[in-house]
Formats: sequence, structure tokens, C-alpha cells
Amino acid sequence: MNIVTDIAGPGHNLRDALEVEIEDALREFKEQLDERGGEIARVHVINDETAGRATALAGILADIASGAERKRVELKEPFLKSGKRVDAAFGSFAEIVKRTKSTIVGMIDGYRREQDRKAQEERDRLEREAREKAEAAAAAAAAGNLVQAAKLEQQAETVAAQAQEAAAPTTIRSSYGQTASGRTEWKFEVIDRKKLPASVTTHPKVREAQDAVIGALIRSGVREILGVRVYSESKTVIRR
Repeated sequence: MNIVTDIAGPGHNLRDALEVEIEDALREFKEQLDERGGEIARVHVINDETAGRATALAGILADIASGAERKRVELKEPFLKSGKRVDAAFGSFAEIVKRTKSTIVGMIDGYRREQDRKAQEERDRLEREAREKAEAAAAAAAAGNLVQAAKLEQQAETVAAQAQEAAAPTTIRSSYGQTASGRTEWKFEVIDRKKLPASVTTHPKVREAQDAVIGALIRSGVREILGVRVYSESKTVIRR
């Protein structure tokens, strides 16, 4: 028994149609390149005549590369369109879900922050009460009333423990097991870029961004940038 044949059916072409088309196209372009193998091996630019032949050969190679690129785009295009349709369909759905979730989380945030505010107020109250009892205990001890002092000290410790419990962040639990709690996120705002340390200004990512901006400016026609040497290089361009 042949499992593959049983599944695919007799006479079924198991090779992917796209794979076949890719191989056929590449074979054609490789044959075109191989036809020029001898010329490529003999390229030697020493005068106008050989430079002309090299230019012609470079043009032929550019045509082969362009043909291969067009074929690549042609074969890939249907998949790109399909991918865009899938992205659009699921993307719009995901956006609806994200917006809905964001609205609900915003409500939870508001409630949780209010609960945290109330808990902080209660903690502050309990801490004040604990301090007052501790001070009263010290005063009672100084006055020689040791029994009252001990009683107040015990009360101060109890209230202080309650204050610690009241300071615990609010955690919301659903009946299905999910929880919602606060998480501290640190953010920043640059207020003086001139004061940024070298660990930031010389970071590779910063340099990459700077190079990208400088390159874009130069391509747009800017030729003078403070701190930058702008220069030109001559490169050969093959045109048909």
C-alpha cells in the first residue's frame, strides 16, 4: 500500500505547481547566463573596443536580471494579493476586538485606580493612627503606666500591620479565573537633547537613524550639512 498515492489519488502530480514554474523559469534564465559564460570569462577592459564589448555584455546581463526580477514579481503577485486580502479581513476584525478590549480595559483602569486611591487613603489613616498609639504608648511608659503602655504598643503594632495590608495593589478576579492588576510602566520625555549622555547619542541605533536622515537629505539635493563631509563618486550606469 502506498499511503501518498492513496491520499493524493492515482496519477496525481505530487509536485507543487509553483515549484515547477519556478524551476522552469530559473532554468531558462540560467541557460541565458550560461550562453554568455565564455564572454564573461574573457572580459578584460583595456581600451575603448574592449570597454564597448564589456558595456554590451553588462547590458545583456542587466536584461537577464531584469527578466528574472519581472518573473519573480509575476509569480509572487497572486500570493501578495491573497495575503493582502487575508490581512485586510483579519486586520479589520482584530482592530474591532482591540478597540473593544481597550475600552473595557480603560473602564477597569479607572475602577482599579479609584480602589488604589481609597486603599492609599486608608493606609495613610492607619499609619497616622499607628503613630499616635505608639506616641501614646511612649508617653504612658514615661508616666510609669506600664500596663497601658504595653496595651497601646500592641494596638500600634496591630494597626501598622493593617496599614501594610491596605497598601496592597488592587487585584480584580473574574469568576472564570482571569485577573486584572496594575503594572508600573516607566515612560520618558526628552527635555534637553544636548544633555543626553554618550551612551544614548553614540548608540548604533541612533547612528543608523542619523545616517538614514543624512542620506535622505543628500538625495533630496542638500550638499552642506554641519559636521558632515558630502562628496561624490563616479559609478558606471548601464542604459539601454
